[in-house]
Amino acid sequence: MSGSTQRRIKRATYRYIEAELYDYPNTVREIEQLRQEIIESTSTDAGQPRVQSNRLSDPTAYKATRLATDRRLRHLEEVRDAIERVYQGLDQERKRLVELKYWQNRLTHRGIAEELHIGERTFYRWKDEIIKAIALELGLMKT
Repeated sequence: MSGSTQRRIKRATYRYIEAELYDYPNTVREIEQLRQEIIESTSTDAGQPRVQSNRLSDPTAYKATRLATDRRLRHLEEVRDAIERVYQGLDQERKRLVELKYWQNRLTHRGIAEELHIGERTFYRWKDEIIKAIALELGLMKT
């Protein structure tokens, strides 16, 4: 990794990124559910602002606007996209580390290192590099 990823990362940021990695499969499902809820909703659903006479009442435009501006959806997509960009840029061994550590979560760190035929120090170094790369993608760490 480049020298910019050698900087120290705040402990809270590190833990946040790890939590997002563990939760990634749920995040992908949640994004799909939120998108479906918005698409299936109508502009007169309970809790939704009523369309005023001087505004467009086009339900398609309303849904498109909600899809583009929903803060929770945008945040989830931003996290998902950052994880996916970093993941896609990894070699096969590091991708496997992410899968074993965060998405399957069935082996110890030592077990993952053995599965990947690497030392534990290499495991921790790779894991740190991946976390830092995601932090950079999300703008949570200065370059």
